[in-house]
Amino acid sequence: MRVPLLSVFRSVCFIWMLAFPWCHVWSFDRIAPRHNVLVIIADDLNTDLGCYGHPVVKTPNIDRLAAKGLVFRDAHCQFPQCGPSRNSMMSGLYTAQTDTGENRELLRDQIPNVVTMSQQFMAHGYIATRIGKVYHYDNPDDIGNFGHDDPPSWNWRATPSGRDKNFLEPSITRISYLRNDVPDSDRLGDQMGWYEDTPGTEDQHTDGLVTQEALQQLQQLTYAQSLFL
Repeated sequence: MRVPLLSVFRSVCFIWMLAFPWCHVWSFDRIAPRHNVLVIIADDLNTDLGCYGHPVVKTPNIDRLAAKGLVFRDAHCQFPQCGPSRNSMMSGLYTAQTDTGENRELLRDQIPNVVTMSQQFMAHGYIATRIGKVYHYDNPDDIGNFGHDDPPSWNWRATPSGRDKNFLEPSITRISYLRNDVPDSDRLGDQMGWYEDTPGTEDQHTDGLVTQEALQQLQQLTYAQSLFL
């Protein structure tokens, strides 16, 4: 089904959703003026958030972001794995159409001529930038690497690596649910870790570095440029 993008962006467009299928064909004819587009994509995140009415969890920053936009209360994950869900979101296709049912399957290996969401913005003059994880990479092993990224989807990309990966990783306590059929499963997403980094600061960790890089990219824009970030 083809669904055009109908909304006229009146401010910076914050798109916040988890593995939610975008429209297969985007229309830019009615977007004026052009605004920057920020996409925040995260997996392994449920709706235990303040903006979803959770009575205990405190998430003031996400709540402020949600208050400026639209909260999807009936959105569902496309697939119970990271990679296929991300491929679905970036292509606007169901996982049965992308034929990617495993984390390490590349979208473009299955559909060589696919036009991703960021490519559509690029085709209309936007600078498409990726900072951090958009397509799948193994976490934490591939932090700082490009992992299973899709290079044609970006004009520029960066994958920061902070204290959590470069200094603290050997000391982080992991609880791994090892399976006999997958000996290396302890390095994938079925692990939990707790670590108090007293000497370090937030901006020294990978997420902090991603935020700093995003702010720098925004500052480097000229008035004639529009950014898909």
